[in-house]
Amino acid sequence: MKAIGLKRVAAVNSFLQAEERRYILQRLDEYKLLFVSPETLQQRQFLDQICNIHVHTFVIDEAHCISQWGYEFRPDYMRLGEVIEKLGNPTVLALSATATEEVQRDIIHVLKKTWNQSAHLSNR
Repeated sequence: MKAIGLKRVAAVNSFLQAEERRYILQRLDEYKLLFVSPETLQQRQFLDQICNIHVHTFVIDEAHCISQWGYEFRPDYMRLGEVIEKLGNPTVLALSATATEEVQRDIIHVLKKTWNQSAHLSNR
């Protein structure tokens, strides 16, 4: 992205040194695009920080990983609905090149189930 001229882009991943990570976290509101793994979104410190900024669109790449029927199922993908809820329910775009119709239905079901459970719990 930076190579094609987009400067306000960052990736938060396990390859970052602690100092680089702190730098990005202190400037989250300056970035136009932020690439984050589902596992990183489960880290309390990171989630607390990202909840302080306005997230316009939440894009899930490799969305088939949300489904237990999908290729490369990863449990942290199942928790993305909770993250989306905490971010104020921004627009969601789920991308996958391999999701069958069954997997697509499961992705929608899992995300909606999480949102409905969160909404139900918050009404108590």
